[in-house]
Amino acid sequence: MKKTPRSKNRFTLAVIQASPVFMDRKATVQKACKLIEKAAKKGADVVLFPEAFIPGYPDWIWQIPPGDMQLNQKLYAMLLKESVSIESKSVSTLCQAAKLHHLQVVIGINEKNTKKSGNSIYNTLLFISKEGKIYGKHELMEKTGCYLTCFSR
Repeated sequence: MKKTPRSKNRFTLAVIQASPVFMDRKATVQKACKLIEKAAKKGADVVLFPEAFIPGYPDWIWQIPPGDMQLNQKLYAMLLKESVSIESKSVSTLCQAAKLHHLQVVIGINEKNTKKSGNSIYNTLLFISKEGKIYGKHELMEKTGCYLTCFSR
């Protein structure tokens, strides 16, 4: 679908309300790329994905009693394994999709903290330009209670 020229002050936003392939980074990135393509075909300029879309939101932090450390640690290890590094093939694939379809992508990821221990995770919102370049990211900074079970400060 050919995009029609727009005023500089107007754009079409596609808000994605879809589930990830829970705890499967590779499959979720593939799903995100298909959703980016679909949004582009419908004329979107910007695609917005949910919080922690890749590899999924750790909802168990609100369900498992804080004292159940064994289960919390097991689930955290799985989340860490499937989390995303900014320099990874997963992010590169998302950048290629943004460039291919010439639209901006804003996507929530569980970002592996590779600059420090590599054992912690940021709840990050990643901004990708229509040229396929990362032009920003926002890490959720203030976390309380159950959030600290999974996400870094």
